[in-house]
Amino acid sequence: MTERVFTENAVISSKGQITIPKEVRKILGVDNGEKITFVVVDDEVKIVNAASYAMKVLQTEMIGEAAKAGFDSEEDIVSFIKELRAGK
Repeated sequence: MTERVFTENAVISSKGQITIPKEVRKILGVDNGEKITFVVVDDEVKIVNAASYAMKVLQTEMIGEAAKAGFDSEEDIVSFIKELRAGK
């Protein structure tokens, strides 16, 4: 995988607003009205697509939960969902 490295600058307005450069929006996969998330670690900030970030957090939190619930395979989960839908 080729690493993309470049810098972009933005000016902060008197209201604390910035315009995210087009190339950065493209890389993030966001458009007008969509959300971004600022991930702050110490004195560094990472800007990420909010939907993608939320999914990654959820996936991380769910690791091991199926086994705790007694599901040993994907087929167990599919069977459980079919039972729920059937009203059993």
